[in-house]
Amino acid sequence: MNIEEMQAMTRLLKKLSALRATLPDDERALLDAFIVRPAADDVAAHILKDAVSPAVAPAADDVAAHILKDAVSPAVAPAADDVAAHVIKDAISPAVAPAADDVAAHILKDAISPAVAPAADDVAAHVIKDAISPAVTPAISPAISPATRPAVQPRFVIVYDAEKEIYRIA
Repeated sequence: MNIEEMQAMTRLLKKLSALRATLPDDERALLDAFIVRPAADDVAAHILKDAVSPAVAPAADDVAAHILKDAVSPAVAPAADDVAAHVIKDAISPAVAPAADDVAAHILKDAISPAVAPAADDVAAHVIKDAISPAVTPAISPAISPATRPAVQPRFVIVYDAEKEIYRIA
């Protein structure tokens, strides 16, 4: 992959990550299904295989060794000085009030000038207009159905990083 392709892919993934953040959960799942493709060897590694031999029941003495037994002697009460050492004590001195100038520095002040109303043409430019013609649902062509689509090796393996909330190249 050359530098231009990598830069283009990085820009595209950034835009897709931003788009994903605006979608509801069901649409995010669909987007992830379109974009994130697990590698074939990764999928194969997670297939459960049949056991070579059936599970073996543990031996009776092994089970008996794991049984909880009653305590030999009852629990011992802690010593009084140990309890006293864990008591929360009153503060030596009361909390100090902040200085008046520190309080004054955090007071919200009135705006120097009132907020300016946007110009009418600016407001009009942001109005959503009705569509000129109704949206058309594209017809699904049988030529591109998953059953007839040729297998293509992906040039990039893309994964979603949930911690950073972005798509990235694996």
